[in-house]
Amino acid sequence: MWSYTLRRVLSAIPTMLVVITVCYLLLHATPGGPFDSERKVSAAVLANLQAKYHLDLPLWQQYLLYLKSVLQGDLGASFRYADWSVNDLVASALPVSAIIGGGSLLLGLVIGVTLGIFAALRQNSMVDYLVMLLGNVGSAVPSFVLGPVLIIIFAIGLHWLPAGGWNNFGHFCHGASPLSTGTTSSSRLYLSSVSRNSTPSAFSESARFSRCISSAGDSAATAKDCLSLM
Repeated sequence: MWSYTLRRVLSAIPTMLVVITVCYLLLHATPGGPFDSERKVSAAVLANLQAKYHLDLPLWQQYLLYLKSVLQGDLGASFRYADWSVNDLVASALPVSAIIGGGSLLLGLVIGVTLGIFAALRQNSMVDYLVMLLGNVGSAVPSFVLGPVLIIIFAIGLHWLPAGGWNNFGHFCHGASPLSTGTTSSSRLYLSSVSRNSTPSAFSESARFSRCISSAGDSAATAKDCLSLM
């Protein structure tokens, strides 16, 4: 297990390097720069800014300096927020993202398993078809479309939940509910497919085969004869 995990981690390093390189080159290929704004600065100030952030160096030297900073855990300074670094911005937003992501995963599993159990207990009924319809809709509608729809309904229309911010449980519901639809649909589909394959007839056939084998003993009945009875 540890060797497999080590191989997977080592194989992810070239992939991450390729992704970093492609993203870095794409950003450099886009027109404009980090200091382009409506307020024009003098050529001397612009030269000092480029020297401070190593933008006056050749592209390959900038890339190597960027890789060195990434390996050291330094993501650099923020061009938009003067008093913040990228590490500070990530550290301030990561707990909220972790709470929303983990909560949406847990919420999706609970709802998906519950709906899957109800559908499995009532196969080919109205409940089964309704759960299947809701699961298909949840899989088809992306979360970035479902999120604004929920805000319009529950925040603007019904005034049950707040429309934005991060202060109470209502904000968590708005963030986690759209993200949980994918997990809900996949877990519901998996549980429903397993329950449909595990039908009572399959268990009864297995029971008949076991009784045939146990009753055969030393007689001429064989496993092939028992299989022919199923």
